[in-house]
Amino acid sequence: MGISLRLQEERKRLGLTQEAAAARLDATKRSVINWEGGAALPGAEVLARYAELGANVLYILTGQRDSSQPQIASEQVLIDSYRRCSVQAQRNLLQTATLLAGSADSNEQQSTSQTSTYSSSGSNMPVPDVDSPNAAKARQVRKRATKMDK
Repeated sequence: MGISLRLQEERKRLGLTQEAAAARLDATKRSVINWEGGAALPGAEVLARYAELGANVLYILTGQRDSSQPQIASEQVLIDSYRRCSVQAQRNLLQTATLLAGSADSNEQQSTSQTSTYSSSGSNMPVPDVDSPNAAKARQVRKRATKMDK
């Protein structure tokens, strides 16, 4: 399999159409078609933009997967989904993941008599106490996300 087919494979793995990839790469759809069809090869700047989208450029160029890439399919699904989200949705996902990871870590530490509070919207999503470790982690994530926007 050559570079062209690997470009196409990575684009599809990221859930992008040729048109969407062209828009995100600051290129034309015709360029994407040419790269994936083998009529032309993308330059270094385009490959750098592919990397920013989450493509594995080492794989595109060499056919070898980077060992730092997730090996578990479910991890890759999460990462790919995250990359397709808006900035606000990415922040929400980070907050949720932090809360869930904190819940898993602190479940053993907390007594079983503690009850979860629920939002007034009636959802089944637990809302951490203001003083809980999970709430503190969520505040830290929100702080970091705000700093990234500046």
